[in-house]
Amino acid sequence: MTLLSNLFAAAKTATTTFGSTTWSWISGKARLIIEYVLIGIVVSLAGFTLAIWLQRRELAQQVTKLSGTVGTLSGTVTEQANINRQQDAALAELSRLRGIDSKALTDLNGELAMAGKKGDGLRQRIAQLEKNNADARALLDTPVPADLGCLLDGRPCPATAGHDGNQGRPPASR
Repeated sequence: MTLLSNLFAAAKTATTTFGSTTWSWISGKARLIIEYVLIGIVVSLAGFTLAIWLQRRELAQQVTKLSGTVGTLSGTVTEQANINRQQDAALAELSRLRGIDSKALTDLNGELAMAGKKGDGLRQRIAQLEKNNADARALLDTPVPADLGCLLDGRPCPATAGHDGNQGRPPASR
């Protein structure tokens, strides 16, 4: 145990000696240590201030850049909104015209159906007349003159000099 007691006593003495030496050095140099700590704080604050200033400058540049982008995009959005309004007006006009066209086509289909029925009825009546009346059959079997045929089937008629299409008709009364 003595060995252990001796080691413990030596350690206590060394610690006390080191501690008192360190404390006396620190207390003798207190002003120097405080000055170094203050210099460290000032340098840290200067570095922190510089970092904040650089960051603020970078953020200001980004804000300027983004403001320009927002302005450009705002103009683009306004332009697109105007184009959309024009297209809406054009679509409304096309819809109106489509309604008119649809009504016209419906009316035309109705008229064509009526003309088809009328043509069928006329063909039946001609067929009945041809079957029952020999004079009508003979008349219907005669060929149509070329001057009249061109008017009936839409071909261009041959031009004849002095022919005005009213020969054989009395002049119109005035």
